[in-house]
Amino acid sequence: MRMRTLALLLSLFLAAPVLPSFAADAPSYSEQAEQILNEGFKKAYEDDGTFRTPAELTQILDQYYKKLDTLLNQTWKETRSYLKNADPQLFEQLLADQRAWLKFAESFGTAVYGGFGSGGSMYRSMGIEASMSLWAQRIKYLDTILGYVSEVYGAPEK
Repeated sequence: MRMRTLALLLSLFLAAPVLPSFAADAPSYSEQAEQILNEGFKKAYEDDGTFRTPAELTQILDQYYKKLDTLLNQTWKETRSYLKNADPQLFEQLLADQRAWLKFAESFGTAVYGGFGSGGSMYRSMGIEASMSLWAQRIKYLDTILGYVSEVYGAPEK
């Protein structure tokens, strides 16, 4: 039964827009992630005639990666806390999923960062770009789960 519930939640994630934030005036975690991602890419690649070295690109992108990492941690903590209390069995499945995702995402970012074995300074910024995109997608994933679970169990208490 729990597996069907998780499968339903994940299928809804793929087919439905993100539910609104619990605080009416605050942007959702998904919206915040999209904004950080867009700002980071815009700043790194703005067409202002300035040539950016690979090191400069890496420095700019790393600033925005750190913001996404902080937001991912906030999203995870809220989702974890809420789901752990609302449905412990479903939480255990999500915890296993989160651990597997982290292992893959870190390995993938490292592979891109190293140029899949070919090296080169541009791969450093490409690795950060890949990680930023994966982190933003994971934030949306967790935010969507939090939204749908709150529909079933009620909004989490802040």
